[in-house]
Amino acid sequence: MFRTIKRVLAAAALAAVLPMVAQAQNDCIVIGAGNCTVNLGTQVTIPKIAFLDANTSSYTFQISNAGWQDFLAGPSADTTVTTGVQVTVRANTAHSVALEAGTFGGAWVHGDMRWDTQPGACSYGQATQTLDATESLTEFGGVATNSDVLNLCLGLVIPNNLASAKLGVGTFALPLTLRITAP
Repeated sequence: MFRTIKRVLAAAALAAVLPMVAQAQNDCIVIGAGNCTVNLGTQVTIPKIAFLDANTSSYTFQISNAGWQDFLAGPSADTTVTTGVQVTVRANTAHSVALEAGTFGGAWVHGDMRWDTQPGACSYGQATQTLDATESLTEFGGVATNSDVLNLCLGLVIPNNLASAKLGVGTFALPLTLRITAP
């Protein structure tokens, strides 16, 4: 019986040592003169990075700068008031940028909004494309870039009829979202 206990203890001690022996080791021993090397491998993983920055400090329409003479002179072409948002994209991968529109307040609809992109500052009449619920901003390259900078020009078509429900007194909001996607 004493031998059986001794064998069980020896088996347990051996089992405790085996996991340490099974570990990979990179030992290097120099005895006397000379050298010894251990080769190491390293790796770095870089994730996809897509950065979108929009300067929204001037992102409001001031109807007061519309040409009111157009309204007061009687029926004429509609007036478009324009504002701009500077958009910067940086990415280390392929990407896409989209402009998405929510629901407008009051009598306004998506079709009253215009958009476009310009390399310089936005000015009157540079927002020429009608806004749908989602617009792909293909003017941004879509490839790795350290800095793509464009101005997103937003325009609002103001009806020339002062009796229009759209020109009722008040403040109306259209939620817009810029979205960058790295597939």
